[in-house]
Amino acid sequence: MRPAVEQFAARTAAVAAGLKLDQAGGLSPSRFLQAWKALGRLGLLGLPFPAKFGGSGRSLSETAIALESLGRHAGFNCLALSVGAQMWAVQTPLLKFGSPEQKRRFLAPLCRGRARAAPAVTEKEAGSDVLGMKGMAERRGASYLVNAQKSCVTHAPLADFFLVWVRLAGRQGPMSLDCFVVPRNTRGLTTAAFRWEMGPAGAVSGTVSLKDCVLPASARLGRECQGLTVFLYAMAQERRLILAPAVGAMERRLEETAQFARKRQQSGRPIASFQAVAHRLADMKIRLEASRALLRQACLEHEDAFEAGGREPDDGRCAAVKAFLSESWVANCLDAVEIRGAAGCLDAGLRAELGAALSSRLMSGTNDIQKNLIAQRLGHVH
Repeated sequence: MRPAVEQFAARTAAVAAGLKLDQAGGLSPSRFLQAWKALGRLGLLGLPFPAKFGGSGRSLSETAIALESLGRHAGFNCLALSVGAQMWAVQTPLLKFGSPEQKRRFLAPLCRGRARAAPAVTEKEAGSDVLGMKGMAERRGASYLVNAQKSCVTHAPLADFFLVWVRLAGRQGPMSLDCFVVPRNTRGLTTAAFRWEMGPAGAVSGTVSLKDCVLPASARLGRECQGLTVFLYAMAQERRLILAPAVGAMERRLEETAQFARKRQQSGRPIASFQAVAHRLADMKIRLEASRALLRQACLEHEDAFEAGGREPDDGRCAAVKAFLSESWVANCLDAVEIRGAAGCLDAGLRAELGAALSSRLMSGTNDIQKNLIAQRLGHVH
């Protein structure tokens, strides 16, 4: 690890360690906003983005290290989830497909923590099947009339603007989607909040309603009917790195569980001396190291591909990272509960982390969808 990255990871850890988390590891909305601004001042939100847009120009590998540090010291809570959703599903497609004016207007405030944005894709009957969404944009001269009802939008109540995917009226199939940058103050846009019963601690998501919203053509991200390409690019980026903080959370959980097993006595011996417990700890260690290695390898491959000509991210590799990390995290949380026994069931933080791990299997597309993508790249699914 480069010294500069070590220092940055240490500063990230210091910010995370200073958060006033509740018993389950969550944050109040006011604390969330304070922490968000602190991470923005630190530079985390703009770490892999160009300096001219408010970023630091660091590599994805360096960014992954910093995000792991965030997760190790703060856990995978509302803050880590929101950081990932914005960086990978909003900022990266803005950088890739945005017009010069869109990049100038939106990227710098996002990278510096002065604004917040959220991707609005999911609908009640259109999750992984994005081509089945009902939200519609009707072209009217130099503008669009947009109507849509989006659900499960990360930090919707706190976002200053949204990337909204909708179908273009009269279009079907892969060339039917468009993506728009929609500020919160757009006439006809409203949000409503809800909290997850199972998910990252303190995570506030919500619905986004667009009713007869008139958007100029300049609000469209990319070319007309390029929305699916924008979406697939954003999801590949998100799947690669959204669970990087979870790797840090897994490391901390392993250390805490091992320490518990060394101190907890049973039949006059520390339970860590029993093979059944020792093997669970070994499994947790193996999953952690495999998860970290897979994450780092995916980042390095992307960097190599970029240097070789800027090829698009391998969505099969990104799907493998997301699926493996989420499944490993669930298994490690369950092992931690088993080792701690009744104490594990009484631990609000561990209970919240297990809920977050379970929900991570659904983020950025369910793991069944990830396996379909992997199989497609192997030529086994059409």
